[in-house]
Amino acid sequence: MEEADKLIYEKSNSYRLHADNVRWALLGGYAAFFGATIQIANTPAIGVVLFLIAIIYLIVLGVQNWFYNLFALFVKECESRLAANKRLRPLEDFAQEVGGEVNPFHPAFFFAMLVVVVSAVSFLAISMKLGFIVSTFFVIALCFMFSFCFKRWDRIIYRPLIKKYSNLYK
Repeated sequence: MEEADKLIYEKSNSYRLHADNVRWALLGGYAAFFGATIQIANTPAIGVVLFLIAIIYLIVLGVQNWFYNLFALFVKECESRLAANKRLRPLEDFAQEVGGEVNPFHPAFFFAMLVVVVSAVSFLAISMKLGFIVSTFFVIALCFMFSFCFKRWDRIIYRPLIKKYSNLYK
């Protein structure tokens, strides 16, 4: 293995592991946020603000998971190129080619999405004194809404946010 290929492969694994650590740190931070703020969700206005913060947080988690998925795919490509005795390409080239096809879906992200959605609805349910059935409807509706958004990731998030502001494309 040439020195450049070795460096690319080592960095790709480092990026993937870092993205995984950031994902779980963000979820842990959100859990702390939820625990600290659930007591103040006693008025509808505060509940709605906390709900909106939770939704924004979910988008942040989605972007972070997009990076994790991109890095995981890059590691897989590096390994297959090494096995085929081909030169590795830079992450930037890989991201240019496949970035628009990557989305945030991953079992760990699905778990994180459920945690954030259920807690977001809890802010509304507690502050507006919603019943169990109404709250369950909100959870299901939010899951479908985010599934729709994440399936159209390229148009809704990737091109306007990630591609425009990420240092991968500079």
